[in-house]
Amino acid sequence: MKSVFLETYEISEKFGVLILNPKGDRPNGSEIKAHETIRQIKDQHQTDFMILDMREADYPLTQTQTALRAASFAREAKDFHLAIICRSDQGHLSEALSEAHTKLGALNKGFSSRGDAVKWLSGLPAIER
Repeated sequence: MKSVFLETYEISEKFGVLILNPKGDRPNGSEIKAHETIRQIKDQHQTDFMILDMREADYPLTQTQTALRAASFAREAKDFHLAIICRSDQGHLSEALSEAHTKLGALNKGFSSRGDAVKWLSGLPAIER
């Protein structure tokens, strides 16, 4: 799969892992086009593993907007084992996303590096469907 670039969002697949890499400011509402693209990619590529690498993005969101963004993304990612990579100042968003994803019965874990995220995902079994 080639990388898909959406304004400030890159989506690619490497070694059976879907990688989402948002960049720059990600204000409220900016996730809508990215989520539409994720749905299309999910239908085209059979993978159970996703990395969300948020380190190059900034999320100027209120607490309520953060909770809503996390819940929305969790719904899109519920069919994936999810590795969440973030900076230390993004912990509140990572925690909200992890909680929302877990409530949907999905497996996730937070990381500060892509190498550790890939290592964790590579040790997981495929999702039984």
